[in-house]
Amino acid sequence: MLFRFGLLGENMENKIYVNTSIELLNEDAYASISLNPLFQWAKIVVTDDQPNGNKQRIPLEEFDNLMKTGIFTPLKMEFGKIADHQEAKGKPIGVFSSFVKEANRVIGLAALWKKEREEDISMLKDMYLNNLPPQVSWELSYTESEFKDDVEDLKGVIFNGAVVVANPAYKGRTPIIAMASEGGDVEKLQELENRVAELERSKGDLEKSKAELETELASLKTTLSEKETLLTTKDAELEELRAFKTETEKAKAELEKMASIKTKFQEAGIEKEEAYFEENKEKLLGMEDSLLDFVIQELVAFSSTDNRSSSASTKIPKITNTSDNIDLDDPKALGKYLRESKVK
Repeated sequence: MLFRFGLLGENMENKIYVNTSIELLNEDAYASISLNPLFQWAKIVVTDDQPNGNKQRIPLEEFDNLMKTGIFTPLKMEFGKIADHQEAKGKPIGVFSSFVKEANRVIGLAALWKKEREEDISMLKDMYLNNLPPQVSWELSYTESEFKDDVEDLKGVIFNGAVVVANPAYKGRTPIIAMASEGGDVEKLQELENRVAELERSKGDLEKSKAELETELASLKTTLSEKETLLTTKDAELEELRAFKTETEKAKAELEKMASIKTKFQEAGIEKEEAYFEENKEKLLGMEDSLLDFVIQELVAFSSTDNRSSSASTKIPKITNTSDNIDLDDPKALGKYLRESKVK
């Protein structure tokens, strides 16, 4: 685990080992400490998620670690002046009592000890009231880091406290942003702190509800995907059934028409073998009824004049135009062709 200061220009790395045991105060004891009139309450920007002057950054996802480990950590300051980390070492001026995330920043609420550091706290308050807000720099430990574009992202953050410094690494982005006045402001700050705690609890409930809703949404998406897949399969099956129905109806219509054609041949006294109808199926099915009737009449007439004395069955030539170039849709041409054809 590494330990670093947030002061601009410093480059310190020391290995440390941390073993922490915390006994939480009950609510009554906490309330009595929070309402202590000898506390000077201050709101401080502890950090943001942008790189500081040392090219280090605490990512947003590490804010929770900082806030969980920062309760009761010290805020330090040199006696009688604002100096740097080394001069403020071992000189706490107060402690952090709570934290809250605000956009890309962590805001800390600190209780400063007026009885112990009255003059120094008065100095900080005068600076704040004169629009020269004091700046702070964090101290923290971390378990690992990762470099991205020459910036070191700190991971596994443990907040060890902060220091009021003259040369902050965040260059004006980590100031004291509020200091309570006497009297009712202490209660107001306490009320604010209670509201922050309530908001954090509400946030936890919302995150739980969000997780439940996301689980339900994922389940609904899975169900929808399954139904869409089933619908796609059903649509494909329906298309196959429609195609089958169309082919079946077409085949049935052809069978019925071919049966009608054979009946007309039989009624006209023209006997043809089944092979004839198979060979001329497409031509016969493609003829309009009027043309088919004309062809049959011509065949009957041709058969009567050429075979009056024959007792054999009437033989009709095949209907073809592959070599004779006969237009089968022209009744006159077809009749001439049939009369000139020889019966085989």
